Amino acid sequence: MDQTRLQQRLDELCETYVVPGATAAVLRDGVVTSAASGIANLSTGLPVRQDTLFAAGSITKVFTCSLLMTCVDEGLVGLDDHVTAYLPDFRVGDGDRSSRITVRMLLNHTCGLAANFMPAQRKGPHVLTEFVRLIEAHSVVGEPGGHWSYSNAGTVTAGAVIEAATGRTWDEALEERILRPLGLNATTDTDRMILQSTAVGHEVDPGATSAQRSDLFQIAPGMAPAGSTLFCDVHALIAFARMHLAGGVAADGRRVLSREATELMRARSVDTMWGFEQAEFGLGWHRRPTPAGPVVGHGGGNIGQISLLETLPDQQGALAVLTNGNQGALLVEALKTEVLQECFGVAPFVRPTPSGEQVEIDLEPFTGRYEAPHGTATVRVVDGHLQAEIEDEEMLARWYRTMRHPSPPAAKLIPTGEPGRFLAEYGPLFPYVPAEFREYENGSPTLFRYIASYERV
Repeated sequence: MDQTRLQQRLDELCETYVVPGATAAVLRDGVVTSAASGIANLSTGLPVRQDTLFAAGSITKVFTCSLLMTCVDEGLVGLDDHVTAYLPDFRVGDGDRSSRITVRMLLNHTCGLAANFMPAQRKGPHVLTEFVRLIEAHSVVGEPGGHWSYSNAGTVTAGAVIEAATGRTWDEALEERILRPLGLNATTDTDRMILQSTAVGHEVDPGATSAQRSDLFQIAPGMAPAGSTLFCDVHALIAFARMHLAGGVAADGRRVLSREATELMRARSVDTMWGFEQAEFGLGWHRRPTPAGPVVGHGGGNIGQISLLETLPDQQGALAVLTNGNQGALLVEALKTEVLQECFGVAPFVRPTPSGEQVEIDLEPFTGRYEAPHGTATVRVVDGHLQAEIEDEEMLARWYRTMRHPSPPAAKLIPTGEPGRFLAEYGPLFPYVPAEFREYENGSPTLFRYIASYERV
């Protein structure tokens, strides 16, 4: 895909999915091809440029993991140390499960901490310490290390570990250890953002044909290590990817991470969940095994902005996409599928769908109420099938309303014929989403995994 073709597709996809602006870059055979399209801010009419900053969103988690691995390289942190070795007051719930959480579990999302927790906090030097104190009232879902469940709170806790180990705030450590050594056009400082081209988020309401500027710029500052405050341009993501593909060495030859650290981050650490495109997780990175080699990456979102970074270590390739519309996920999915297939020979992922065959199982053992810090899942039998209904925790629900982010609908669970595995009827982007029950006691499951994990009460 040459520059002309990339520009054409980006322009077309922005128009198709009502995304005000986007940038994209492809690293292939040592050459970067890039494009920019649309408007950075509909209120000002300023165009998107290739150096326009967009929200990195949860791609920040890979930056946070890389930052923590610099501490591991220096002997400041041990991956298998308990979190309490660095945060002596760390305690979640009754403290029993949380006392067994290790640093590695924070990075591979097996810690059991909240998937989403967005407290109302003000930005400041102690915001992460306060965040960790606030999750004391939560519970740990499942046994630490027992299963993968995406955890924003776990990554924020990793940020607090970095602060304890380095004596610097997460923002300072990120700037000094990652952003500046790589020479990235990236920052967590809003004062710097306002002095250059910076995209703001936009939303499209269901059924609408035009976007509106978002009412807020960023989500909660306490979520910074997980993805709320880092903004960067598309070339910063490619340079960050190149450092990882080069075994931790920056373009100018400076070593940022050890080769061992980069290899460990992208190696399989744990399986994620049946039916997921990214079937494995390393440290910080998602992994998708394919015949063309693993695709190692992470996506992200902030208020009205969607992002993606994919790397292909076996081919020394990468794709980065940044968008400033809440329908950017549709653009990202379409462009990712095209680029990975055309440039790197990666076939599109085939999402699981119902077989159409009638599967007869006893539904009653799955019914009940399952809870997590981020909300409640109620599973009941309705008209002869299982139905799952999610009720988000109130503070999280308020953020979702602000972001025009719909809660998962009450979903019919269709049995697949494999024990404990179902497909939930979900929505237009992903018509069916995997759902899974596991960890059985007395014939009934104690864990329900649907988008996030919930534990039977």
